[in-house]
Amino acid sequence: MGHAPAINGALAERKLASPSGYRFELRAYKHGLYMRRCSPGQDQSSVEHSINFEDEDAFAAWMASDKIAFDDPLLYNELKRCASELFAIRRSAAADA
Repeated sequence: MGHAPAINGALAERKLASPSGYRFELRAYKHGLYMRRCSPGQDQSSVEHSINFEDEDAFAAWMASDKIAFDDPLLYNELKRCASELFAIRRSAAADA
């Protein structure tokens, strides 16, 4: 896991990776949470998805349906923790505005 400085107008950013080949970038913005997900594909390839979540409920719904909970439970829990942290940063920034 890495705590990267904010980029491209993001309030904060987190990066996660696992030995199983999953990689995540999460960025908190005023309008929501951006997530880039790279997962291992077949034949040394990878599959990349980019998703924007407006709120924690949308993120929780996505997490509840994703197979990473079974493929890599430790990464799954870390991903939930980082997203919660970024949503808190977003709420704090909105309160300060």
